[in-house]
Amino acid sequence: MHIGHFIEQELTKQRLSVADVAKELNKSETAVRKDLKKDALHQSVIDGYSRALNINIYELLAQELKELNITSPKGIMEVAAEPSEEYKKTIRKGKSNGESISVTIQVPASKKAELLNLLTS
Repeated sequence: MHIGHFIEQELTKQRLSVADVAKELNKSETAVRKDLKKDALHQSVIDGYSRALNINIYELLAQELKELNITSPKGIMEVAAEPSEEYKKTIRKGKSNGESISVTIQVPASKKAELLNLLTS
């Protein structure tokens, strides 16, 4: 899910302008427009948009995942593992540059073992 597009859709639904939201967030209109182009935003930024739009963005995103019938951790990981269009453009068939990446995932302690099993399978 592209979070910027999601927020932009909410602006349209609520008939709010970028200027309205920028004023509420104490940001420039340019900064808000840049946020709307991003496919990922920091949690504190999402919290700000939730307050400005008077919605719970996390709850709405969770509902979207439910509507996609993604209920298992495996299903969620499959969606999360889909490379973005931008990344797909940089992949060259049969070549690997051997770069390492790191990812931080926060999960409840009760789901830790299940996630580790999924990642190592």
